[in-house]
This record gives sequence, C-alpha cells and structure tokens, in this order.
Amino acid sequence: MIIVKYLGVLITLLMLSACSTLSYYSQTAKGHLTLMAKRKPIKQVLQDASVTEDRKRQLKLVQEILDFAHQRLKLPDNGSYEKYVELKRKAVTWNVIVTPKYSMTPSQWCFPVVGCISYKGYFSEKKALKEAKSLEALGYDVYVADATAYSTLGWFKDPIVSTMLDHGIILTAETIFHELAHQQVYHKNDSEFNEAFATAVGQVGTRLWLKQKHPDSLKFYQEHLRKQRQFIGLLLDTSKRLDKLYHIKMSDNETEKKKQQIIQELRKRYAQLKQSWHGDNRYDAWFDKPINNARLALIGVYFEQIPKFVRLIEQGNYDFPKFYQKMKEKIVL
Repeated sequence: MIIVKYLGVLITLLMLSACSTLSYYSQTAKGHLTLMAKRKPIKQVLQDASVTEDRKRQLKLVQEILDFAHQRLKLPDNGSYEKYVELKRKAVTWNVIVTPKYSMTPSQWCFPVVGCISYKGYFSEKKALKEAKSLEALGYDVYVADATAYSTLGWFKDPIVSTMLDHGIILTAETIFHELAHQQVYHKNDSEFNEAFATAVGQVGTRLWLKQKHPDSLKFYQEHLRKQRQFIGLLLDTSKRLDKLYHIKMSDNETEKKKQQIIQELRKRYAQLKQSWHGDNRYDAWFDKPINNARLALIGVYFEQIPKFVRLIEQGNYDFPKFYQKMKEKIVL
C-alpha cells in the first residue's frame, strides 16, 4: 500500500505527465525513489578517497553556488542540492515531446495538481524510446530529449546528480539556479512561462555569480550566451516559418516537401552563422539527430519568452524578491 501512496504523490510532484497505465506510474515512483535512496551528503562525498579531485572541486563550487542562490538570488533554502548522486548514465530522465506531423503545438499531458505540461518524462531511456516509437507509428513528430536535471518543486530535497556536472561548473550553476527557480514560482498549465522564467533566472543568476565570484570567466559565459541566442534565433525563426506553412491549405505531399525545404534552409543558415563565428562548431552535434516539429517546439517552450523575463529583472534593478512576486502574479510586460 505504501507504493500506491507514493505513486499519487510522485506523479504530481515530478512534473511527469499522467498516463493511463500503472506501468508508467510505477516507473516514475521507482525511478525517483531509487534516486533518493542513493543520495549522499556532499560533505561526506568530499571525504571519499574514491572520488576524483576534479569531482570534489566541482562539488565544493556547488556549495558556493548554493550560498549565492540563497543570499543574492533569494532562491529557496530547503536542503535541495546538498546531497549528491553519481549516475552511470548520460541523463537523469528522458522527456518525450510530441507534435502532430503538421503543427508546431506540442501535445500536453495533464495531472490535476501539476497541471498540463509539454512533455512526458521517463527514468528509463529504453522506455522513453519505446513510447516515442509507438507515437511515431501513429504519424506524430516525436523527439526524446536527454534531461540532466529535474525538479520536484520543493516537495523533496532534490540532489545534485552527476549529469548536472558533466558540462562544466558554469552550466551547473545555471542549472541549479534554473531548478531552484521552479521551486520559487510555478504556474499550472503553462510550460512556456515556467521554463522561460526559470531559464532567465538561471542565465541572469549565472552572470551575477561569475561577476562577483569568478570575473575572469564572465566574458566566456557572455560569449556563450551571445552565440546561443543567435543559434536559438535561427531555430525559432524556422519554427515560425513552419507554423505559417501549416496554416496554408495544400496537400500533405506538398506540405511535406515545403517542410523539408525549410529544414534544409536551416542547415544552410547555420553553416553561414558558423562562418561569423570563425568556424566555432559548438552546435554541429545538434544536427546529428533528425529535425522535426517536436524538436523545434521544445526550443520554443524553453527559450522564446526569455528576453522579456530578463528585461523585467534588469528593469527592477535585480531586486529578486519583487521580481518573484510579479511572476507569482504573472505580471509580464
């Protein structure tokens, strides 16, 4: 009976969509509880001789990042990210994003407490890929996205997982600020608001942290954001072009032909953008996987609204408590 109790709570808290089968509920509960059981206090990990010095260095910086999050960014101080889990895989969860073949609107999965969200999460890559395959067979555009972190919205003391450290400590800081922001403000049924808000807090918070603690690295991060904005701009523009296409009445064959033309133009435009970066190929790997509506729709959920959130933080002179209050009231210009 205790597993039934946890199933009801976990499906709500993990922001993983509701499903009609007990197997989905079971994998969610099992995956989360297994993760929680592996947590070790960071202070204990730092004393473990089997842990590499590089990992220890990262975890020491995590403690600094948390202090900054609580003191400067006024993000929740509730025990989250004070423990660590070493994962032996490339992601902590795998999220399945789905759109109709000729639509840029992602499908929604809904649950009474969390509300509707734009993806369906799995702790097993194999199960996520199986779900994706079944949806593709029905004619949908599907994408499976690796997730390096997830939030329980403060209901559990979320741990640092090794996947959060795999891309360098600067992006670790951005991720921690992002996930804590979800604990600070969360609106049901609005994935685009929630993700763009949290991403904006993550980016602005990282800039402030570097400026105060590691100024030598600030220029590197600002350059990363500049190139990211340019790349994301290409993807968002492609999404808008596809959305416009799908509202034109024509045969499926003609629509498919023009869809592939727009996607091919994206590849060419990226090649041109790289030239202005003097050959920097940081996003080449993005093109290694098929490009479809679902993959592009995910970009829109996370990034399209970021500028207005950043603008509100800056216009408010980085007064985070006031900013969060506005966000709770959904006061967005």
